[in-house]
Amino acid sequence: TSFVLIPTLTWNRANTTGDDASRTYNTQYPYVESSTTERGVNYKDGSSKSSGSGIQTSGNLQFTKRLNKNGRNFSIFGSYGYNKQNTDQYSLNNIDYFVQDSTVLQNRYTPTNNHGYNYEIGVSYSEPVFKQRFLQLRYSYSYQHNTLDKYTYESNDSAHYAGYSNLAVESLGSGYYNNYSSHSIGLSL
Repeated sequence: TSFVLIPTLTWNRANTTGDDASRTYNTQYPYVESSTTERGVNYKDGSSKSSGSGIQTSGNLQFTKRLNKNGRNFSIFGSYGYNKQNTDQYSLNNIDYFVQDSTVLQNRYTPTNNHGYNYEIGVSYSEPVFKQRFLQLRYSYSYQHNTLDKYTYESNDSAHYAGYSNLAVESLGSGYYNNYSSHSIGLSL
């Protein structure tokens, strides 16, 4: 008789910040190396920050009962997994559209929540049929669930990361909800 349990646990946390600037050109407003003005089509100046944390755990379990000396045995096995990741991302961009002579402020907040879990349970029976050969019958059931929620909120405030609307921008959101289950039966020699 044997019993084996192998668990794992992982936790993470991350914070990032960044600044970026870019300029766009096209054939009508090309880049000219010796020019004193680098006008182009538009210019973007931005900054961003994000923070997140997550946890993940999983494990395997197996109980085996030996029924005789020849190798006949019965096993019950299982596994599990769980994960959760939350991230908050902020971005603030000033975009100057030179051709239209306008400036646009993009101040966005995007929270992302991702979590899921899975498990499998099963049984197996092994019967010796020849020397060093076994007939094994195995059955298992598995289930998996995953969810992702990602929304984006905008602000007209030019202050860093403030004044977000309570309503998400529908065209910038995404999400899903998945459930999978399966049965497996096998016979091997």
